Formats: sequence, structure tokens, C-alpha cells
Amino acid sequence: MFTSIIDLIDIINYIGGSKIPLIEGTEILKCNHIIEFGIKEQSENKVVFIALCLQTSNLNGHPHEIIISKTNLDFNTTINGSCSCKAGTGKCKHVVGFLLKLQK
Repeated sequence: MFTSIIDLIDIINYIGGSKIPLIEGTEILKCNHIIEFGIKEQSENKVVFIALCLQTSNLNGHPHEIIISKTNLDFNTTINGSCSCKAGTGKCKHVVGFLLKLQK
């Protein structure tokens, strides 16, 4: 049986009450803008993922770099994200799109 790397409930908890990152992140996923991804580091309780995402406003420009860490401690999952885009909140559409890719 396949288990997701990231659970959908963890994504929802990460983004909080706003639907906009989820809607826009879904579009990033549908458009296949996540072009490369992998594991940057891994330990017993933590895994760090890295990805490159095409810029929606400049497809030929340098892609955004996304870093997501997932930590599991005492049956609690914590997700942190960062992105090189101008929004810079860590909860942008690029981060959420990558989280959704990891959830698939």
C-alpha cells in the first residue's frame, strides 16, 4: 500500500485558513511547474526536500527554489517551507504546489 510523503491534513494545517494558496498551488501542480525535486537531507525524525519551480510570470527566467522540511516528533508533524519568490512567506503557491506534489 502506498503512503503519501505529506498528508493532505498536514498541508491544510500548514496553510491555515486561507484558500488562495491551495487554489493557486493546485494550478502550479496542474501546469507541471515543479520541474525538479528531491531529498536534500534526511534523519530519523526529519526530512528536507528541495525543488525548482518555473516562474508563472517568466517561464524562461530562473526557477524559484523551494525548501520544505517535515519533522515528526511524538506523533506530531511539523512542516516548514521557504521559497525564493518575491512573496517570501513560505506559504506561497509554489510551496503549496510542491507540498501537493509530495502528497500525490
